[in-house]
Order: sequence, then structure tokens, then C-alpha cells
Amino acid sequence: MEETAYVSVEVPPLPYFLECGRTAYEPGEQHPARSGFAVFDLLVVDEGVLYMGEEGRHWNVERGQSLLLLPGRHHYPVKPCDVRTSFYWIHFDAPGAYVEIRNGNIAWEDPRRAHKPGWHDWFAPRALRLSKSGPVPLPEETFRALKELYDASAQGRYVSFWNDQRRFHDLLRLLELGRPPETGANVWRVAERIEAYIKRHYAEDVTNGTLAEALHFHPNYLLRCMKETFGCTPLAYLQRYRIEQAKLLLATTDLRIAEVAERVGYAYAPYFTNNFKRETGETPIRFRSRFRERGRV
Repeated sequence: MEETAYVSVEVPPLPYFLECGRTAYEPGEQHPARSGFAVFDLLVVDEGVLYMGEEGRHWNVERGQSLLLLPGRHHYPVKPCDVRTSFYWIHFDAPGAYVEIRNGNIAWEDPRRAHKPGWHDWFAPRALRLSKSGPVPLPEETFRALKELYDASAQGRYVSFWNDQRRFHDLLRLLELGRPPETGANVWRVAERIEAYIKRHYAEDVTNGTLAEALHFHPNYLLRCMKETFGCTPLAYLQRYRIEQAKLLLATTDLRIAEVAERVGYAYAPYFTNNFKRETGETPIRFRSRFRERGRV
């Protein structure tokens, strides 16, 4: 089975652009090896084939394909280019922690990020998902954006700074996985309607049946839309959204645990406590205590 891999970056804050360039190799030349490079390195090939490795994994990056190399990893050429090869490279950093997901499992985790039991890639306030390797989506638009960013790099940094960041974020939007493709736009729109409904009604009794009735779709279709767009079921999204709202109340109010539970949609406080612990690894009382201890430091 073909491996599916992507890098999920927690945002906000958004990744920020550092520099970019375009490099060409003649046959026999190759990309330099390096270790400890402290930022992301996005390579997008527009001619030939680039043979690259990272920590024992190898890729043949062909025309119209990209490879995202991670900070701090060992990057090296697998072999010299056998035809003329040119590619754009972009260095950027991301203050938000990141993970690499392979076939649905966490394969590499940012050392800055403490593991949370039950964490899922979409569970951050927002998760920017970028393909580890493979064809770039919308090639014509992507290469146009790359050229604009590269051409602008010839200007002075002070003059181009804000425009560079805007162009870079436009490029990330093109490269992001999970954005609405032309063939799946309706699935995406329905999933967003489910998400909006849950955020408005999370404190109420939300079920697959109430969602189907409110949105006028069969429950199985709603399930498919959420799985394809967010990687989870509607009720799993509801559960995690309720827990996030509970965290906010625990951190900012003195409400009793039972009151917090009721405000986020749980009629039975022990059930809320069990779900909270399963999602976060700690009880609501411990979460509140730890949060306030941290605030006094």
C-alpha cells in the first residue's frame, strides 16, 4: 500500500517566511548534505528529478512534485542528478509545534510539544496540513505563486517583508491538504455546516439524528463528509469541542465542575469527568489547578 504522509503544524501562530531561491543542477551535481538545519525546507521541482533522503527515507522528487524537509533532521542526496534539474526552495519557520503523520499514525513529533493522550492532527485550534511529498495541487497556480515569491526576493528585505509574508501564506493555502478540491467541494461545504452547527449548539443534546434533521442530509452522508474533511465523526468532533470549551471555563471561571459540565452539554458530571480525562490525560480539577499554578509562576 502506498504510504500517505503529511506534516501537521499547529496554528496560530502562522508559519513565517524566511527566504527562498531557485537552484539548478547539471547531470552529476547533487544537493548538499546537512544536519541540524533549524528550519523547514520546502523543495518544489520544476525540471528533472531530485534524489533526496531524510533520516533513512528516500524520495525521487520529479517535476511538479514537492518534498518538505523537517527542522533538525539529517538531509542528504541519495545520488547525483542524472538530468538537468531545477527546483524552488523555501525556508520557513513555524512557532507552532508540529508532527509528521504517516498512514494515520504519528511518526515524528516536535520535541517542543508534550504528547497529549488522544491528540489528533485536527485537534489544535487549527492544524495546517502540508504533504510530506508528492504532486503539488493546482500546479499552474502553485508555480505562479512560487515565481512571484522568488522574483520578489530580489527586492530589499525591508521593502518586501510584508508582501513576502502575504505571498508565502497564499502559497501555503494552495499547498494545504484538506482544502476544498473542485471534485469534493460539496463534501467540504457540508462538513463546514456540521462544524458550524456543532459550535452553535454544543451545549445542547446533539446527536446524529438532530444533525441530520437540522441539515437535511442522511446521517451516513454527514459521517462521510466529516471523515473526509476532518478525519473524525461528527460526534467525535462534538466531544472534543466540548472539552475545549470546558478547558476555557475551568481556566477562566470558578464554576463548580458540575456547572462546567452542564454548560458544555453534559448532564452527568461524572461522565464529563471521565471524558475530560480520556481526552486530556487529567481530571478537570487537576487541569484547573495546574493551569492556575502555572499562572502564578
